[in-house]
Amino acid sequence: MLELSKQMLLMLRESVSCRLRIAMDRWLLCKDFFVFLMAPNFDWVTKAKRNTALYLKVSEPGRHERYLPVSARQLIKEA
Repeated sequence: MLELSKQMLLMLRESVSCRLRIAMDRWLLCKDFFVFLMAPNFDWVTKAKRNTALYLKVSEPGRHERYLPVSARQLIKEA
């Protein structure tokens, strides 16, 4: 189902050049799909459950990568 969604969105992106906003159900809330949406510059909105844990990957030179907890409000402010 996720692959079909990606194919359909890419076909849509090829046919229009305007800003596209994707509204998705919470069952599509996964890292791979978010990374996919960011690459072709889709705008997106979803509703996560309150107990959904979100993490931001932080890379610092000379240190190991680590994941820091982030809130939905922080993500919205950054976007």
